[in-house]
Amino acid sequence: MSRLRRGRAGESYDTAAQRELREELGVCAAASAAALPVRYEDTANRVSGMVYSCTSDGPFTLQASEIAEGEWMDLDVVIERTQQRPFCPTASSLRLYLSKLDAVLTAQRHRDAGRPIS
Repeated sequence: MSRLRRGRAGESYDTAAQRELREELGVCAAASAAALPVRYEDTANRVSGMVYSCTSDGPFTLQASEIAEGEWMDLDVVIERTQQRPFCPTASSLRLYLSKLDAVLTAQRHRDAGRPIS
């Protein structure tokens, strides 16, 4: 997952996501998909963008001027870290996205099981 810091004038979210993946991670992922719009604002950050999902086997080349460090983590570790310490400037929007994702997955499980959503 990559966050879009800013798009260029006239650039669509899809185009910006592909460019950001290429610039920041060195990945040319043609098979990315818009997953969820995200809007979040606090005293230090304003996020209005789209979360994307994509799959790539790499190789990954992290752009040092944009990415301080990178590592593989299970999702539960990511969630835990966002609650313990500054994780990234948009950690709060990540938590918002994850709560929305959980609601979508819960609704899908209920629908698949033929139960009403409570």
